[in-house]
Amino acid sequence: MKVRLILKEFYALHYLHHCEVLIFDATEKMFDFSRKTLDDLEKILPKYSGDEISAGSLVMVAYTVSSYLKKGVRTLSPNLNWVVLIREA
Repeated sequence: MKVRLILKEFYALHYLHHCEVLIFDATEKMFDFSRKTLDDLEKILPKYSGDEISAGSLVMVAYTVSSYLKKGVRTLSPNLNWVVLIREA
């Protein structure tokens, strides 16, 4: 699934492009919420096979965000790592 990252209101973005994000399907399988499990999601959960996650679905999102000042402009660098679909609407 391709995700487009756009957030320009308060910060300049480090990048604007389409990126591939791993989406795992936990709708049929339970898993422990632990560091070891989260490190091994690719071994534990199947990849989501749909085209798009429905609005109103419950997901868990792993992301990091950093900001820095470059030439007087505050820049935001969002990094979406993976998504786990827990319940589809």
